Parts: sequence; C-alpha cells; structure tokens
Amino acid sequence: MNVLLLDDKNCFLDFALRCMSYGHYVRVCNAYVHGQTDKRLRVPTKVGDGLVEKIPNEDWQKHAKWADLILLADNTRWLPELDALKKKGYPVFAPSVESARLEHERGLGQALMKKCGLNVMPYEMFTDYHKAEEYVLATNERYVSKPDGDVDKALSYVSKSPADMVFMLRRWNHTQNKGRRFMLQGFVPGVEFAVNGWMGKRGFSKWIEESFEHKKLMNDDYGPNTGEMGTAIRYVDHSALAEEVLLPLERELMKMGHTGSVDVSVIVDEDGNPRPLEFTIRLGWPAFNICQPLHPEPCDWMVDLLDGNDSFKPSTQHAVGVVMAIPDFPYSHHTLKETAGVPIYGLDNENEWRNQISPCELMLGECPAMVDGEVCDKKLMVSVGDYLCVATGLGDTVSKAKDQAYEVVKSMEVPNNLIVRTDIGDIEEELEVLQGHGFAKEWVF
Repeated sequence: MNVLLLDDKNCFLDFALRCMSYGHYVRVCNAYVHGQTDKRLRVPTKVGDGLVEKIPNEDWQKHAKWADLILLADNTRWLPELDALKKKGYPVFAPSVESARLEHERGLGQALMKKCGLNVMPYEMFTDYHKAEEYVLATNERYVSKPDGDVDKALSYVSKSPADMVFMLRRWNHTQNKGRRFMLQGFVPGVEFAVNGWMGKRGFSKWIEESFEHKKLMNDDYGPNTGEMGTAIRYVDHSALAEEVLLPLERELMKMGHTGSVDVSVIVDEDGNPRPLEFTIRLGWPAFNICQPLHPEPCDWMVDLLDGNDSFKPSTQHAVGVVMAIPDFPYSHHTLKETAGVPIYGLDNENEWRNQISPCELMLGECPAMVDGEVCDKKLMVSVGDYLCVATGLGDTVSKAKDQAYEVVKSMEVPNNLIVRTDIGDIEEELEVLQGHGFAKEWVF
C-alpha cells in the first residue's frame, strides 16, 4: 500500500517507520519550520532524514493519486486542499475544515456539544482582557482560561481562585497580542478523563480509546503545560463515557465530512456527571504513538474505515507512554538552543523493546559508539529537536504497564540531561472514583 503522510508538526516519523516495516511504501511531506539561527528563515525540517522518503512541501498534491491512504498529523494546514480531495473520492483520513473549527473555535465546539445534549459547563468568550477581568470580579468565581486556535499551551490556565485568574489576565494584557479570542470556562472539581473514537465512512469504529493524560512537565503536575508528558490508554469495546459524550456527536461529525480521530476530554464531577472540556479534532501526540504497540498493524484498518468497513481490532492491554526529551524542552522554540546531533544509544533493532519505542524529532546521523569494545563512529538515530521519543509499556494492569514503560526508558541512554516524568500512570485514586460512578469499568490498576 502507498501511504502519504502530511506532517505539519513533524510527528509522523514513528508511524512512517512502522508502515515501512509492514511492507508499505511511504512518502512524508514535512511543513517548513523556522531555522534555529534566524527566526525569519524558513527551512525544511531534518526530522526523518536518512530514514524515510521525503517530498517537497509545495509538491505534495502531485503525490495524491499515488496514495492509497492520505493521513494528516494535525489540523492547522492543508485542510481546504484535503476537503477538495475527499469530494473527489481520495482516501483521506483527516479532519475537515468544518470539523477542525470545533477545536480551534472553542465556543463553536461547546455549542455543538450543547446541541447534541451534552452537559456543558458555563463559559464566556472574550477578546479583551479588561472585560474578562471585570467578568471575573463580578462573578467572583474560579475559572479555566483557554485560548482559541493553535497557540502556546502556556496561555491555558487553571486558576486556584478569582485572584490568580485576575493576575494572569493582567499579565497577558501586557505580554500577549491584543484581540486574541479566548474562553473563560467555569471550574468544576472532579477527575479528568478522555475518550477517543476513530471515524470512517459509516461512523465510529466499535473500539473506543479511553485515556488519562499527564500534561505538566514535572511529577505531581508541577511546572508548565507541555501538552502531554505521558498518558495511560486502554481500548474498550464498551465505554460508558463514549455513550454519554462521544457517540451523540457522531451524526453531526459525519455531516461535516470528518474522518480520523475525535477526542472529547471531560471532568467527571463529584456527582458522577461527565462535563465536557474540549474537543481534540486530530491525532493526539504522544497518544497516537502510545497506541501503536496496541495496533495489530499500522494502517490497513484506516483504509477499511474509509471504505465503510470496521476491521479494527486493537489489543486490550493497558498502555502507559512516557515522553523523553532534552533541554531546553519545552522552551527550545523560544531559546533556540542547539538540540541537534545528540545520540540516543540503544534505539536500534537489537533493543528487545524496539516495538514499544516511538522515535520523534530524530534523524540518522554519525556519532561515536562502542562496537566490540572499541569507540568508533557509527550511524545512529540522533536528535533534530528536543522531543526525542516516546517509551510505551504494556500490561494487563496499569501498574504492570507503568513498570514496563520505565524499563523501556532505561533501555536507552541520552548524554544530555534527559527529561522524563516518573509518575506517568499513577491513577489509582482517579480510577477508584471513576469506577464508583460507573466509568472506566474495564480498567485494572
């Protein structure tokens, strides 16, 4: 099978290598990225150099007829072109322009949830930090701030009180561009949980992905938001959460021409009500990497879904995935510190855990290595950025999957101050609460 990967976030290296290992032909188009010496300079990324076939950014549409499957890593580029290809019958497994708006325009996403009968939390949309401050002072409530669009995760903030919310609004008023649209969503205490479905021509696959994300940089949820430092995942064929917050959206999403991944994160409140937080209308990272060891093969099932057939049958083991990074993560895009050329020793086919390691911002490079007890230069996977790889553990319990994940981490060596959280999968208390409310029943800690 011919697979065309449109990789606007430089995330698809692992998936490309997996497809190739199954005998598929893969071409990868990476979006241009800012050079590290000049923020104004746009250069092709080196992610995947020496490992995959890469095509020029401006030429990808010439390869569409070649492809038996076209996959998109995110939802910020190329969507109008892909919508046009979908209408012509091309095998595109990706969001539509309309469905992507549900994530980028948070008010629109909340409105659709409400229309479909979901129990949304109170929220207000703003473009003026002063007006948002006035609103917080008038209501004297606790809020969660979320920006619209594909922006810095640091602009998302969960307040501890009205006072620190006001502080953050005043800070952003001085440090951020004016006129940026953002949401203040009412804070509801509870357990955060998420559910994901794979949508094809006839709707969702029967297999549902449930997950617990760890978004902060440091253990116990300290430090800045990074998007995701690791996640615990399990596929189930019956999800009480999906029945309440995902499946009611199916018809509307199909009308929008959506295919691929749909994720809804929620807070299950103290009364056991799932209160939706937001959509993720695209592949999740590193969640998609963590899922790969659970998939019997990488992509045939995607083509089947596009044809209206549900052949997807993943493993039902628990999976715990851990992000491995180097400094200046998560700030390298600001500091522009050199992160290229750092070797990842042990990331090779001799590693017994190789199937559970997902290379990310890497390329093939030459570095000193030990061969038969002697130092010599050797071709290895080396860093191109600060987000190196994802190590995944599997098990019939979360605890076993977690223990294995950190064995996978230890099977590699990185000579540059490796950044790893050590508590990914510590969800025993959360599971107990959720199962008391009738959710996550198939999980075993």
